Amino acid sequence: MYKISNITRVFTLLLLIITISQKAHAEDEYKYYALGEDDSLKTVYLADSSLSSPIKYDARDSMITNIRTKKMYLYGDAHVYYGDMELTADVIEIDIDKSEVHATYSTDSLGNPIGRPFFKQGGDEFDAASILYNFNTKKGVIKDVKTQQGEGYLHMEVSKRHPNEEVHLKNGRFTTCDLAEPHFHFHLTKAVVVPNKRIVTGPVNMWIAGVPTPIGLP
Repeated sequence: MYKISNITRVFTLLLLIITISQKAHAEDEYKYYALGEDDSLKTVYLADSSLSSPIKYDARDSMITNIRTKKMYLYGDAHVYYGDMELTADVIEIDIDKSEVHATYSTDSLGNPIGRPFFKQGGDEFDAASILYNFNTKKGVIKDVKTQQGEGYLHMEVSKRHPNEEVHLKNGRFTTCDLAEPHFHFHLTKAVVVPNKRIVTGPVNMWIAGVPTPIGLP
């Protein structure tokens, strides 16, 4: 009985040590990577030291950072600021090593989107289903975005934003109808957009109520 009792005590002690070790490792792996604060905003300094200013961020619900993977996760009315750029979304992920930010939305119990990403820089503003932006290269990949161009509206299924602010898109719709699903539009298979200046595209054809028509433009 005495030997069994000693073995039990040793086994219990080992379990306690393992549990404490795992907890300490978890606490070390997940913590804030913030290096400074400015009021309610926190600051993160990315791996690329050539950036002209630090990245500031905040969120309403929670902010978690995985130290091992060097990724930050912001939940609920999340904001990221860099220079004159402002990005808001319900969910934002910051990759510290890659100097990238990825914003997307969440859904409610009925599947409706909550907090679609909204991007603002200078005079450029738009909301989208997903935004991936690199602070170093200033390139971005944007999905399901609608933006106003002069008197019209441009819907883009997939678009790439370049450092010179040109946007290359696939499967676009240009219309003067301001509805989320416009009554009519010109379909653009591929195009290059210079914001608030011009749209360069190949042949286009008009769609009415979601149905293509023989009406086209060169």
